[in-house]
Amino acid sequence: MGGKKQAIAIYKGSLKSHWMKYINQVDMKINPADTIGSSMGSMMLRTVHRLDSKFVQPGFKFNHTVVWDSGYYEPSILNLKFVNGYERSYNMALSPFNMIKFEIDWINNMVEFERSMGGNDDELEDDVK
Repeated sequence: MGGKKQAIAIYKGSLKSHWMKYINQVDMKINPADTIGSSMGSMMLRTVHRLDSKFVQPGFKFNHTVVWDSGYYEPSILNLKFVNGYERSYNMALSPFNMIKFEIDWINNMVEFERSMGGNDDELEDDVK
């Protein structure tokens, strides 16, 4: 098989993506008595504030509320809305973030497939830095 080998060039930034790529809206209701949910809520808040704008959809909305008058056992809820109309809610105390992220990645792959079959080009601009 003595053919020539071709070099494949992958440009810096061309494969970058983020798990929030196809999320339109994030709504969080945090119960301060729920330590796990409060911790995940803080992590989500930091993630959204540090996220580069090229990784989010135009019109992205982030809402968070601390519910002070909720009971001790009221869950902290994370509600996500995707660009294709899909919506998911999570009890942040019962769902570890790595499991939530696994499902989000699966949904993102499904949305990307639907969009590519519809002729949309969702490639991010290559930032060569």
